[in-house]
Amino acid sequence: MGVEPHKAQQSVFMAAATTSQEVGPADIKQIMYPDQILDLNNEYNPGTSTFEPKQDGVYFIIARLAYVPDVGTKYSVKMFIIINDENVAATDNDFIGAPLTNNNHVSVSTITQLSKGDRVQIFAQAITDGNTDPDPSLTHFEAIRFPL
Repeated sequence: MGVEPHKAQQSVFMAAATTSQEVGPADIKQIMYPDQILDLNNEYNPGTSTFEPKQDGVYFIIARLAYVPDVGTKYSVKMFIIINDENVAATDNDFIGAPLTNNNHVSVSTITQLSKGDRVQIFAQAITDGNTDPDPSLTHFEAIRFPL
């Protein structure tokens, strides 16, 4: 009888936002995802919208938001993945043209090495005042660890 290899605990979570949040040109703002959809290893805190892995590993992290500007003129929306207060991934979505008649979807993702206890959060900023769309299919945050 052989020895079974150690099986690491699976790690995956998904959270969403079902309330609108202000995003604007002031400071970069943390986006809150208080509605936990799943969390296999109890690593996500919906009160602080922070993912803290319980084990080292390579993780895929993705976040998305739908932005609705107060005025549909040209603007830019930026999203950031912040790990331990450091920006590790960013994206921006510029809108230039006729007034926007629907939401502008922005997403940011990365594959990165995380250590046990790292703090992963999502932040955003726009050059004009607006709000996130509270539809959970449009504004969500998730991560999964790759088995290696």
